[in-house]
Amino acid sequence: MKKVLALVSVVFIASFLLTGCGGKAEKIKVSNLEDACDHVDAMITINEAILDLVDDENYKYDMSMDDMRKMDYLRYKMMMVQAHADEEKISYKDMKDCESWEELEKIEEEIDDARDKQ
Repeated sequence: MKKVLALVSVVFIASFLLTGCGGKAEKIKVSNLEDACDHVDAMITINEAILDLVDDENYKYDMSMDDMRKMDYLRYKMMMVQAHADEEKISYKDMKDCESWEELEKIEEEIDDARDKQ
């Protein structure tokens, strides 16, 4: 039983590595994010990958298992970036002061619009 569980885990992890999980988003090393703007830039990268997934008109109803795994991974990665910001005592106001903050808001709006079309 343990061997089967280990095999399933290996296949699951390999599927992320072989199919990619948002391209640039998978390469983000959360521990290397140093300041508020690094965190905002990481959030932009993750949200761009999410937008690629939700931009499809029927994403809610026709999402493949690979895309569902990618979406789960991207959500997890976003939570990790936000948790790291909290650990580093980076406030919402600090992030809002970054030049790229408006770009983040724009991408989040695009994601909301794509979801609202459903």
